[in-house]
Amino acid sequence: MAVVTILYNLAAVTLFAVYSQEVRFSWGKLAKDIAQNPLIIGIVLALLCREIDLQLPAIVLQTGDYLASITLPLALLCIGASLDFSLLRRSSLAAFSAVGFKLLLVPAILLAFGWAFRLQAQAMGVLLLLASAPSATVSFIMARAMGGNSRLAANIVALSTLLSIITASLGLALLGVFY
Repeated sequence: MAVVTILYNLAAVTLFAVYSQEVRFSWGKLAKDIAQNPLIIGIVLALLCREIDLQLPAIVLQTGDYLASITLPLALLCIGASLDFSLLRRSSLAAFSAVGFKLLLVPAILLAFGWAFRLQAQAMGVLLLLASAPSATVSFIMARAMGGNSRLAANIVALSTLLSIITASLGLALLGVFY
């Protein structure tokens, strides 16, 4: 998961750098944005700490748990405040294309690979659930921080969260019937 998260963040930072409307693209700025990405920094530090078997004090772990428990609700509140249904109508092609890609195309491709590798039914179900998870709330935060279209990102997160319930349920039902 650490490698996949880093790859997704590298792709996101690169896309924001290339398509940013605020500044011209620069390789130096891209390298700086990647080096300053909090998720990449956090994952690299966590991997290093695990590698050297660093044990953090209990108070640091407890503080981290408190912050982790408030992060998702706070991000969802920010997304809810940023939802713009008029933008959703105007950019419906972009929002629905992104959600369709995330909830239909990606799971279909990954399940095809799972079928080709002859994964068992339980593994296919897990693969489906992981592939059809809604867009991460951090995408809204990253879009806002990097000058991207944060309202569109908020709409994509909201739509994918609502529709993932349907697509994941239907996908699991179809897996149960055909696999």
